[in-house]
Amino acid sequence: MLNLTEKIKIKLYLISDASGETVTTIAKAIAAQFEEQIEMTEYLWPLVRSKNTVNDILSEIEPNSNSIVLYTMLDVELRLYLEKKCESIGILAIFALENVINELANFANVEIRHGGIPGKYKKLDANYYKRIDILNFTLQHDDGHDFKDVNEADILILGVSRTSKSPTSLYLAQRGYKVANLPIINGVEANLSDIKKPILIGLTISAEILSQIRSNRLNSYNLNVNKEVDNYTEIDNIKAELSYALEIFRKNKIPIIDVSRKAIEEVAAEIINIYAAKKGEYKILL
Repeated sequence: MLNLTEKIKIKLYLISDASGETVTTIAKAIAAQFEEQIEMTEYLWPLVRSKNTVNDILSEIEPNSNSIVLYTMLDVELRLYLEKKCESIGILAIFALENVINELANFANVEIRHGGIPGKYKKLDANYYKRIDILNFTLQHDDGHDFKDVNEADILILGVSRTSKSPTSLYLAQRGYKVANLPIINGVEANLSDIKKPILIGLTISAEILSQIRSNRLNSYNLNVNKEVDNYTEIDNIKAELSYALEIFRKNKIPIIDVSRKAIEEVAAEIINIYAAKKGEYKILL
């Protein structure tokens, strides 16, 4: 195989039927292994669960180009469909749990540096410090804090108490998104007119599930039941809160995600897709 002084440019399309965490992690390791030989541009598509979505993604890939599809899918039929469609347009598709490094080395016609450098992809590069800045921003803008510079955020998540705003924000921060979140309080006007840059996302949930979540949370604190605590977990009050939040979301044309029985990763993946649809890009920090 040839050692090339000029880096080979490859577009790496990351496709997952879940949050994309696994395939992105594998992409990090690949990028580190070949960073001196290959210049990769990554594109991520999470929650790919239908043939129509596969078709939409592949329509954006130039046939017979220096592009690779790296994917993780549980659905064997959809996996085979993806591979067949990739083959039809002359694009290599690699199942992420196979021997990716060998496949990529063969494709790019470069030598594998056997052994590599342990932990290389964890080096303290510019992306590392950028990730720290993003995480700090997200922590500082949790639960409506430091709202004066909210327009520096990529995403603003809104919802009533205990709708997973904070953990979802932190997960998205790890994916490269600056996130702020704002609690919706029944009867308190949410002034969103000055918010220009961030994509707004509204979270809702089943009243019954939210009541249970709040009760479990309060029980963990061993609090004595009083009127305020009772109101916090009472179904009718919760329904009123959720109804008020939905009114705000609809008034401001904010996309709504129902987080009932959804994992944080799945909620985050939906938000990432909404962000990409509005901004025309996915953010990936390798």
